[in-house]
Amino acid sequence: MILPEPLDLAKIYPNGYFSPDYLEQKGMLCLPYQQQYFCIAEKELSPSEIQLLQSIFQLDSFFIENQKKPWYFTLFQGKVLAPTLKERHFRLIQVDFRQIQQLNYRQWQEAIQAIWPSIVEVLFLNPHQAILVEQQEELCFTLDEIEGIFNALDDDFSIYTQLYVGTFCIGEADFQQIFSQEQQLFSGLKKEQKQKKCYDLSMAAIYVACYQNLSNSYLFELLAATWFDNQEWELLILTLWNNQGNISSTAKELFMHRNTLLYKLEKFQQKNNLNLKELDSLLLAYLVLQLKK
Repeated sequence: MILPEPLDLAKIYPNGYFSPDYLEQKGMLCLPYQQQYFCIAEKELSPSEIQLLQSIFQLDSFFIENQKKPWYFTLFQGKVLAPTLKERHFRLIQVDFRQIQQLNYRQWQEAIQAIWPSIVEVLFLNPHQAILVEQQEELCFTLDEIEGIFNALDDDFSIYTQLYVGTFCIGEADFQQIFSQEQQLFSGLKKEQKQKKCYDLSMAAIYVACYQNLSNSYLFELLAATWFDNQEWELLILTLWNNQGNISSTAKELFMHRNTLLYKLEKFQQKNNLNLKELDSLLLAYLVLQLKK
């Protein structure tokens, strides 16, 4: 089938327009064509026209299939997870795809799940955005390891990706709110640090301190309740912060052996995937701690 030329399409649908980016807007039809998108409001079209245009432009049903997956309903409609999953912990990894030529999305999905077995769901929202859902295991990839995985995949598939690695939260939490707030963080970080490939919440600590009201954040209130479930952690982190992350000074002030303090910090990292020996992570923990006061 011969696709209409851009000029002809614009003549047929004068209220439509071409955009270099996919528009994530409700009620907007975006049709991929020659490295750009023809965008038009669905209200301008009849149901048969929408169906015909999707057929002509070969809009892959692969993306529609993603809207039938359980995690899609959890993230976009607030549906609670199955009872068997409520005590497990999950985190969301947002992936932005750039420089896409002929990406085979199914092959990419198979590749990431083969490399990363703890990924329990892959949701493609559109040709430029995907969400990976990871279930927490005893050993998880570090941020550097995750960046290495995506660098390798980028080379294999001739693409470029940026990603935000979310925070592990218990399955009974409201993941719709968590996803919404982590989306905002990802968007803000990409504007502040455009050249980075891989972001996480620790990198957002300064951004959060400057631009967000933590007292109104469901995500940070959840982390405060999860991370600081006893006063020992509160005292330890406050003392470590007051000593600018110095391990020896903190141990001395707490009347604790240095190795004992290091052991406790490692236990905190294993439980919460946060390395308090790094200043960005320590700042994040200190900010979250303020919500407990």
